[in-house]
Amino acid sequence: MEMKFFSILIVDDELAHLESLINAIKQTGTNYKILRANSAEMALKIIAKDVPDLIITDWDMPGMNGIEMISKIKNQSKYADIPVIVCTGIMTTSKHLKIALDAGANDYIRKPVDPVELEARIHSLLKYAESQRKLAKSEELHRTLIDNLGEGVGITDLHEKILFANPAAETIFAVLKDELIGRNLKEFISEQQTIYFLEQRKARMDGKTSQYEMEITRNNGEVRNLLVSAAPHKDNENKIVGTYAVFRDITERKKTEIALMKSEEQLRILNDDKDRFMSILAHDLRNPFSNLLGFSELLVNDIDDIDFETIKNRAAIINQSAQTIYDLLEDLLIWSNSQAGKLPFAPEEISHPEICDEIIYVLQNSAKVKNISIKSIAVPDLIIFADNNMYKTVIRNLLSNAIKFTNVNGQIHIRAEIIDTNVQITVADNGVGISLEKLENLWDFSHFHATKGTNGEKGSGLGLILCREFVEKHNGKIWCESEVGKGSKFKFTLPDLI
Repeated sequence: MEMKFFSILIVDDELAHLESLINAIKQTGTNYKILRANSAEMALKIIAKDVPDLIITDWDMPGMNGIEMISKIKNQSKYADIPVIVCTGIMTTSKHLKIALDAGANDYIRKPVDPVELEARIHSLLKYAESQRKLAKSEELHRTLIDNLGEGVGITDLHEKILFANPAAETIFAVLKDELIGRNLKEFISEQQTIYFLEQRKARMDGKTSQYEMEITRNNGEVRNLLVSAAPHKDNENKIVGTYAVFRDITERKKTEIALMKSEEQLRILNDDKDRFMSILAHDLRNPFSNLLGFSELLVNDIDDIDFETIKNRAAIINQSAQTIYDLLEDLLIWSNSQAGKLPFAPEEISHPEICDEIIYVLQNSAKVKNISIKSIAVPDLIIFADNNMYKTVIRNLLSNAIKFTNVNGQIHIRAEIIDTNVQITVADNGVGISLEKLENLWDFSHFHATKGTNGEKGSGLGLILCREFVEKHNGKIWCESEVGKGSKFKFTLPDLI
């Protein structure tokens, strides 16, 4: 160990003794920096300006003696680690030695001083002081790192009582550090997680480290999710006496993960729905296109050889097929725009009777083919607040379905009535009705199935999905009441009646 960089303060009121000590130090052959003081008061002034690595002081001095000076130095934390040797001729009893040690002296040596013995004492104390200084710096560095960590750090005993916590732990648990220390970690854990927490604790008591997620309830009642890294805390005899733990608040990350999982699930469902729908659409378009192409070809080839009634029947089939294709494509276009968020939503005051009359007029040919009567019953001049295009789509799909599944000479009623502050629309028919099994899955895209109407009409079921989406867009509700063989009643409500 190289000593030339160390400084030694020698304190003695007798010049002869002071020089004797200096000479003894020089005889060691080590180049120390020597600081001199002929009184305790002067020594304290020197220490305030130039802190020495070691102090050698006399005991008996006028004014403040050496023992009083040592006590004063050691009571100041910034000087407490400076090693002190008492060098005096009066230290002859164990009582004197105890007084010196109680004051904070680290060693003593009697006058006259033996240079070899003095060098050994100096070397030992400086080496000790240097190691303590390095340890202190290391501990200070570790404490600084721990105090500035963004993650909570804590130490608990065998019973989970908190013994230490850094500032980040205060934030995580929403408890001040002084109030957090002494509390039991189990106070913050929900009953549902107690067993899981005890399992992790048992693993630590078996000497294992672990990392796990834990849900806590903070002092303010807020629930937070933590990622905990825990390890056994062992004493000098390697006995487990508690736990070291690092707490990371992952609440926001968990929220993001949950949101991402929901988003992925919604995306999966959406993709499945689109795939399923494209399959249904391809199937449902094939039949009307086959009729359209087949019967139009027959009509072109046989136009000169067939009677008017045959031409009329084939033309009706072509017309019905074209109408089916048109309805499917229109629903597809509306649905696609809705899924892409491109369908505007602009509620306004609209006349329910006028819209019903318009849609009945458009669908009257389909109704006439089966001699179905359609009647609209509503409060005169009923005005509702809804998106015009969406409302028309809902009425059109429900009425088109009613025509499709109503027998020849059947009846359909469209009824509008005011219930509380809502308007309730009912599209009722006396058609074939819907079984309970199909009724339960009526609004579920995953249970789509093509069902032929009473005259062989085909449909994809997409219209009902549009109805549900558009009604819910208005904060309304839609449902169906039906019985096989007795018909169906499709009902929906819209709030905020004008």
